Amino acid sequence: MNIVKACGIFIFLILLMLCPQATASSALNALNLWWNNVIPALLPFFIISELLINVGIMNCLSIWLTPIMRPLFKLPGAAALSVVMGFVSGAPTGANIAANLREKGLCSQDEGSRLIAFTNNCSPLFILITIAVATLQKPDLGVWLALSHYPINLIIGIALGFLAPKNLKKENYANISFKTGINALKCCPKVAIGELLANSINKALKNIITIGGFIVFFAVLTAILEEVGILRL
Repeated sequence: MNIVKACGIFIFLILLMLCPQATASSALNALNLWWNNVIPALLPFFIISELLINVGIMNCLSIWLTPIMRPLFKLPGAAALSVVMGFVSGAPTGANIAANLREKGLCSQDEGSRLIAFTNNCSPLFILITIAVATLQKPDLGVWLALSHYPINLIIGIALGFLAPKNLKKENYANISFKTGINALKCCPKVAIGELLANSINKALKNIITIGGFIVFFAVLTAILEEVGILRL
């Protein structure tokens, strides 16, 4: 497998040298897209979601919202943050929160996979402005696109819940109260506001830079495949 990977990377390097103009122009366009559109749209939501996670809000949600999330989606209550942020800010915020849930042990691998499947949505601004206005030039169509997009994703989440592995342990909601959620929040590690903000911004910037790297890589790859005629085949 390593030989195949090495050969593929070497071929990609050769194509980069053979198509310098396509490489440079596609990389520049990708960087402009990342800087002008992706960062303003996603970075604030990334920082806010990291702050909510680091302050321990998911510990509260995992208790308070379990009676809703478990019957509806077969997911822990903490997954509600991924659902809300995924529908409000769009991809990849929902997926990023789902990954954080997995890292902190607040959801299983199966639950994380199902969560990403219906929360990695288009943002409302992307549907209403980028698609309806800029691409299709039909502003009135944006509302219908949104009304078809979000309910279908919720239906997918519910349907995947029916396909989830059956939990043999009966859920007990008797002890769930506002006080238990507050107690869970109090038990979270205390972090100074400066350190909390710095850690959240660092993680958000790391994620946004990673996304930029993927955008540049696939933009260049697509441009080279187009240049050599592979896409036309």
